[in-house]
Amino acid sequence: MANTNDVYNPALKRRRSSQRKNARQLTNHAEIQQWVQARSGSPATVEGTGGAEPVGILRIRFPGYEGKTTLKEISWEDFFKKFEERRLAFLCQDKTAEGTLSKYWKLVRRADSPV
Repeated sequence: MANTNDVYNPALKRRRSSQRKNARQLTNHAEIQQWVQARSGSPATVEGTGGAEPVGILRIRFPGYEGKTTLKEISWEDFFKKFEERRLAFLCQDKTAEGTLSKYWKLVRRADSPV
């Protein structure tokens, strides 16, 4: 039986494309922290993904959106240390198409600037 998450969903693809198109890319720690805290979020890691390290996969934890994984809250210092080690950027959307506060975010690899 096929996993329903693997089924092509054009409406979902359009919504994600629209969110990403309206997103801005942040690398400034204060701006990222401000965006997350304005939405009552906090930095977290997925438990058991760091191996010998205490911090593995980075996530943002929002009240009521725990997901299927077990998230462990971490300090902003630990979050940004791993964020910089992995050369990540924070994609985020400020408002939804309807004008409400958006919680859309995604971590992506930071593009190197051409010299």
